[in-house]
Amino acid sequence: MERILTWKEFKLFEQMYLDIEDEKNISEEAFIKVRKACYLISGRYPFFSSILLQLKIRENRYLPFKTMATDGYSIHYDPFFVMAKSEGEIIWTICHEIMHNVLLHFKRSSYKDIDLEIWNIAADYAVNQLIKDVGTMPQEVLYPGCGFYPDDDKFENLSAEQIYNIIKNHKKIISKIFNILKRNNKLNLVFNLKKYYCVNSKIYNFYINSLYEKDFNLITLENILKTK
Repeated sequence: MERILTWKEFKLFEQMYLDIEDEKNISEEAFIKVRKACYLISGRYPFFSSILLQLKIRENRYLPFKTMATDGYSIHYDPFFVMAKSEGEIIWTICHEIMHNVLLHFKRSSYKDIDLEIWNIAADYAVNQLIKDVGTMPQEVLYPGCGFYPDDDKFENLSAEQIYNIIKNHKKIISKIFNILKRNNKLNLVFNLKKYYCVNSKIYNFYINSLYEKDFNLITLENILKTK
């Protein structure tokens, strides 16, 4: 195979985040900050360093979420995100993206009918609990016990697939409860219900007991939703 000489040739291999890279508009400050973080990773974390050498690091202002992302070939960073974060947080985020490649999350998410939104959330929960001691973990990231979802402390030591199945099952329950509320003209509760993406133990137990007893008590559900 001939050596790839230009960016236009290289980007044919990109999978998810295709964009036009204009070298004239690349942020030099963000570039230097990211490169410094990569050098520090190489010196402090040999495991991550060996994999980082196989990935291209590049600026990308067209990311759907303005942070960092990986497509299995490159790590893409938003320059404004980089400039807003500390050195330790940049190190952590790069290692986070490396781990998605290490754990083959792209390959593991390729089966039919997967909900990619839920899979990405589950994968982040699974990855982040493995790199607590690398760099500085940003406050906004997902990890077991962060409280972003009710009862997410139960995600500790679970794989991305296990977390995915829990969240997907809970999302189905929310959808079914939503339809029941709609049929019973309880639209005042719909707004409260929308706050739940992953159900907490009270709603889950209420739903399961309702199926068992064949009695869906709307007053009980209303009280649960109001006391979140």
